[in-house]
Amino acid sequence: MARLDLRFTDGATMTAPIAVGDVVLDAALAAGINLAHQCRSGSCATCVGKVVSGETETVAGRAPALLSSEIAAGMRLCCSLIACGDVTVELPYASTFTLADQASSTAGEVLECLPLSASVWKLVLKPDPSFDFQPGQYLRLQVPGTDAWRSYSIASSRDATGRIELVIKKHPGGAMGEYLTRARPGDAIDVEGPFGAFLLSQAKGPTVFIAGGTGLGPILPMLDQLRLRGGRAHPVTLAFSCSQAEDLFLLDELELREYWMPLLDLRVGVSRSTAEWEGLRGNPLALVDDESLLAAAAIHVCGSPGLVEATRQRCARLAIDPAKIRSEQFIPEVTLAGHPTPETMP
Repeated sequence: MARLDLRFTDGATMTAPIAVGDVVLDAALAAGINLAHQCRSGSCATCVGKVVSGETETVAGRAPALLSSEIAAGMRLCCSLIACGDVTVELPYASTFTLADQASSTAGEVLECLPLSASVWKLVLKPDPSFDFQPGQYLRLQVPGTDAWRSYSIASSRDATGRIELVIKKHPGGAMGEYLTRARPGDAIDVEGPFGAFLLSQAKGPTVFIAGGTGLGPILPMLDQLRLRGGRAHPVTLAFSCSQAEDLFLLDELELREYWMPLLDLRVGVSRSTAEWEGLRGNPLALVDDESLLAAAAIHVCGSPGLVEATRQRCARLAIDPAKIRSEQFIPEVTLAGHPTPETMP
């Protein structure tokens, strides 16, 4: 029997026995260590960790939902990681995350559904009162009237009402896109979750958020969490961009947070601007200057795989420690290995 060491961002280490040939996630769960996970097939990237020592292999035939730069940096999916002996894995969240209840299924209710822009809708749900989550996490919904499941980041903070808000890009012909046009208050909807380890960094210092399209969703409750954290306030940069001006959404919510947070530098732009657009131009990464990235204690990026990869590459050129970067990439509405992939897509 070999040894599995799991290291967390708060400095804690948890240990579990693991047999040669066993999968890391399976060994952790068998030992009562509730690592972040969802699909268990390599398609959702929820269980990502970094192998820092030990010889490992990956489950044959699986195409991991990781960027090439992440793989080169030693990142692996715990659900597909096989131990060949003693192994040590670093997880991108605190050890207290493992104490949370595992994801559960519950019946929910639609409270509101309305368009926010030319391409983005807001869906407001009321799940079971026991449903709890951390800012940055996502849930899965069964599209009413279908067998399809879709995953969306939660775009609201926890409050006494129990309401949960989602921002969804409406794709023509998509299962959820079709439902949004006929959704009515009172509709029953099945909810699973919460999932994900895209959580607010505990690092003290300036923070940078980079959001592409509906990648803004999980950033909003993170901003609220940061504002209410207490202690000394530090500069915060939020770069948010959509393809066109008519796709922009929740600008009033951003302006409100700008009012609440005097040190928030809000940069909103469009990447395909027209002559009528008088604001910033470019994708969200282009709206962030090198000085802000170099000064940041933590960088959070949420959007397309291309945006995440470009952010990591630019930070690498600036010699920024990759450990400062937390990311969530949104993959198009497809099914990989029989499991739906996250679909809070920009």
